[in-house]
Amino acid sequence: MTIKLENVGKTPVDFLSLSFNDSTIANAHALLNSSDMPAEEAYEMELYAHKQSVFSWNQKDNVKILPGNEWIVNINVFGKRGW
Repeated sequence: MTIKLENVGKTPVDFLSLSFNDSTIANAHALLNSSDMPAEEAYEMELYAHKQSVFSWNQKDNVKILPGNEWIVNINVFGKRGW
């Protein structure tokens, strides 16, 4: 995913914080805690979730958006298997 940010203010921007809320996590926890799921499947699901980063940002340069300028942010978003 690509996001273009524009500094419409008069002050340079030198800090950018990105956050992500995974709306499927409550359902995943409920499924993992239910007795209906075999232990092997629960283990595989937890292992996959632990290894696979759902949201990442490869920031290579320091953020510096001068007034009137734009900054492109490339974000990696990966879906979860089975969802």
